[in-house]
Amino acid sequence: MKTLSCEEIIKETVAFYSQDPNARRSMDGDECLFQHNDGRRCSVGRCMTQNGIKKVLSENANGDGCELEEPLDYYLLKRYQGKSLEFWDNLQNLHDMPANWDAKGLTGVGKVYLEWLRDRTRKMVGK
Repeated sequence: MKTLSCEEIIKETVAFYSQDPNARRSMDGDECLFQHNDGRRCSVGRCMTQNGIKKVLSENANGDGCELEEPLDYYLLKRYQGKSLEFWDNLQNLHDMPANWDAKGLTGVGKVYLEWLRDRTRKMVGK
């Protein structure tokens, strides 16, 4: 399987959560949960191996508040590896910010953030 580009990961993430934001995003009110009781995961958790999921859950028994740190690639599925922590933090913010989503998908605020994320990602890749 090929490694996805940052843009492909962004598109995949938006498409996944846009299908049904309330049922797919891993939130408890306005708070992100790495993994919800029903198995939903945040945008980074969705891209992790089972070992990565176990590591985060063992460090955060209540399933929230995960801190991204190196070596993140070790815990990601191969197709998601090779991206910076900054990229993953920014993608996670897309998932986490309540103003980005409503029941129909991305809000106007979410679309602005998405464009910022794409622009920021292009600049990071260009470094």
